[in-house]
Amino acid sequence: MKKFPILIVILLAMLAIIDPTSAVAGDKKKKKPEHFDPLISSVSAESITITKGDATKTFKISPQTQIQVRGQRATAADLQTGMMANVTVGMQSDVAGNINAVDAPAHPEKKDEKKKK
Repeated sequence: MKKFPILIVILLAMLAIIDPTSAVAGDKKKKKPEHFDPLISSVSAESITITKGDATKTFKISPQTQIQVRGQRATAADLQTGMMANVTVGMQSDVAGNINAVDAPAHPEKKDEKKKK
């Protein structure tokens, strides 16, 4: 019977050696993955540039490009820099087939700054 507690201690020690992250996982806060929304960084009647993180892509806007802003049919003139937008390519990879844009969500840091003022 005295061997049973010793076996448990040995098993726990072996587990800590095999998977050391599980032994200290409760001590560390999990880091949230960074999320980058696709934002309009530039827009004109002929093109739209989308930036997501460090990546930037420019698409041509053709007369066939379908544009929606806040769920309503719109034109390129209704698109604004800083809006969050999803672009679906058309028949050509550099031409936008559909553009759906909404106002960019407020970031928590900016909300906190407004409350302090």
